[in-house]
Amino acid sequence: MTKEAKYIVVKMRTGIDGTWENHIIPFSSNIIHSCIAENFGSKRHIVSAGFIKFAEEGPFCYGRSESLGKDSRPEVDTLLAKITFGDDY
Repeated sequence: MTKEAKYIVVKMRTGIDGTWENHIIPFSSNIIHSCIAENFGSKRHIVSAGFIKFAEEGPFCYGRSESLGKDSRPEVDTLLAKITFGDDY
């Protein structure tokens, strides 16, 4: 069964040393991208946004967010989703 959601990729400081890293944040497809993005501060920290399908073959990212004016990066974002979620979705 394929599940679908929206996502944003946010650049934020993480870890003890405060290194900047990209993190993928999935959320319900009923929520507007910009409503989630505003919780992460400046729009400049939003790297990409779009839609994510969670299928048997693994996650796949595509599309764009009209409310943020940001495109997805299908190959990069899909790899980030696979690293983040593995098969545990």
